[in-house]
Amino acid sequence: MDGGKKNRMTAALVNRPTRADVGEASQSIRQSSGARGWRRTTLGTLIAARGKSVNPSKKPNGIFELYSVPSFPGRSPEIIAGKEIGSNKQEVHSRSVLLCKINPRINRAWVVGDFSKHPKIASTEWIIFPENEAIEPSFLS
Repeated sequence: MDGGKKNRMTAALVNRPTRADVGEASQSIRQSSGARGWRRTTLGTLIAARGKSVNPSKKPNGIFELYSVPSFPGRSPEIIAGKEIGSNKQEVHSRSVLLCKINPRINRAWVVGDFSKHPKIASTEWIIFPENEAIEPSFLS
């Protein structure tokens, strides 16, 4: 390695910002951004502990509004009888946000709507972010 290249690398390492520098810059940006009333948080604080489990086969003639990964591309849940659903699901409510656990490189986030009067359920492949007054659902999705 020639002397000039070594000195440039040393200078780059010496001049690397510290955590304090980044924290000060971040604080400065937050204060100057005009986003008053915004709070920083993690998604973990917004996630539901666990959705209430629902076994649709116990209500074979019941009709459900089902949010499943296969119905996601059309952004329309299936309206389906309990006898046609082969596994347990989780209860969801309007304005909850669903984030798909399967292949996270594919962005699949869905806001639960009011497509019908039937109970709303989702497959267990979804992480549920329940409705929260502090969060606009479309912001998360």
